[in-house]
Amino acid sequence: MSEEGSARPLRIMLVEDHIAYRQALALMLDRDPGFEVVAQAGTLAEARRGLDGREISEGIDAAVIDLALPDGNGADLVGDLRSHNPDLTVLVLSATLSQANLAKAVEAGADGLLDKLAGLGEIIGALRRLAQMG
Repeated sequence: MSEEGSARPLRIMLVEDHIAYRQALALMLDRDPGFEVVAQAGTLAEARRGLDGREISEGIDAAVIDLALPDGNGADLVGDLRSHNPDLTVLVLSATLSQANLAKAVEAGADGLLDKLAGLGEIIGALRRLAQMG
């Protein structure tokens, strides 16, 4: 679509309970000029608290959400995010092979699903493709 550097970076919210994984993903995304991590959460409750603020509901372009969070299913957050920002791109990461959980994420409005074991490059590529489609 647009040449690198000609548009603002894709603003991303990360929702992942494993802090080391979340920090590594944030670091890799922030090193790429096409992305800027603007919000992070480790639980559904923490992510939902941010939904009341304009900076989350209107200030993000994409969300990367883990399905297995300590206080619930990340798929439940997908619908909440969509209601605040219908244009949001949502990429769900999952270590589960549960078809029911994956189906729940898609039904809630996830744009893409990736195995949590996917490499960081694959996650970045998926975010780029989904953002271009949106």
